Amino acid sequence: FRGLEDQDRSKPFEFDPLIKACDEFMSKYPASTYGQRVREIRERAVGRKKQGKTQELETLRRTVTDLKGRDEYAKGLTEVEKMFEKYRDDPELNPELSKLKSGLVEAGLEYFKRRDDEAKSLRSVDREASRQVYLEVIEKLGSEQVKAFADACRLARQNYEAIGK
Repeated sequence: FRGLEDQDRSKPFEFDPLIKACDEFMSKYPASTYGQRVREIRERAVGRKKQGKTQELETLRRTVTDLKGRDEYAKGLTEVEKMFEKYRDDPELNPELSKLKSGLVEAGLEYFKRRDDEAKSLRSVDREASRQVYLEVIEKLGSEQVKAFADACRLARQNYEAIGK
């Protein structure tokens, strides 16, 4: 266990092998004199693993807030999807990640509506500015690459093309 517990601290530590090794030891040697020590190591590993996930979630929240502030909803959604993939089977994180995702999608669609209204009001005054607004919307919502915003991007592209030059 020492090799697993005292791994190089400069590298991210994977707690799952340590937890698995502890479980295997306890099942093979339930009456071992080292049982208490192994249980302590396992508890610490579980706690540190949870702490790491919590820190990752907080970092993701800050990143998403920053990206929302810059109206970069597609990038934010991509970051949330990466974490969803990493912790796909984690029942504690999935509700939090779902909230982040739905908040981003909602904010992105509100952004689209707001910018669409702006572009429509500019259309009669400055057609080029109206076209530019639609190009920005397409870029910020992921150019149809992000599934949640694909319809909004298609609509923005249609409106962009309908304005013409």
